[in-house]
Amino acid sequence: MGKYMNNKVIDEINNLINSTKDSNIYKEYKDLELKISRNEDIKLLIEDIKALNKKLVKTPSIDLEKELKSKEKELNSIPIYVEYKEKIEELNNLLLVIKNKMDNFIKELLI
Repeated sequence: MGKYMNNKVIDEINNLINSTKDSNIYKEYKDLELKISRNEDIKLLIEDIKALNKKLVKTPSIDLEKELKSKEKELNSIPIYVEYKEKIEELNNLLLVIKNKMDNFIKELLI
């Protein structure tokens, strides 16, 4: 019976994973992720921002900070990127709810 219960739990976890992947939130996120990965302007801005962040860690500079803020402002003015960030936040919130429910369930089992 123990092995049956373990398999049932694993099956239910797989169902949860599949349900999450089938959700509109996840599908919209993946669609936006693909669009962003194909957008050279966005990719270049993100690479520039990462490079500036690395430079700032090694050599703090007001000029670099200004340049970074400017690049971030430019990136955050692109509607598809803003939508992508919002979708990430929405998906993360969903995953956090799932995680919290799982944590609570496990705590109840251990009490």
